[in-house]
Amino acid sequence: ASCTSGPLTPWVVISSPYFRCIQTALEVCKVLGGGTSLIIDRELGEVYGPDIMGEIEPSGLLRPQRHVEAACAAVGVTLRRSRVGK
Repeated sequence: ASCTSGPLTPWVVISSPYFRCIQTALEVCKVLGGGTSLIIDRELGEVYGPDIMGEIEPSGLLRPQRHVEAACAAVGVTLRRSRVGK
């Protein structure tokens, strides 16, 4: 496909559920302009397991959904309700 036929309009930005990644994704959404929305893919993220972390299994890694919703609302980005991943 050629990009010379006109500007491309992105429909969605996909982010891991880690808040710092969401903050970066929101900045991308703002730059891309109105109509760009955000999807959180819960299968993107850090690799935890005995090979990486030893026997310690971290808990509580993600911020509550209401924090993500508030961050999106603060910058006028639509958070798509359909989640990807577990």
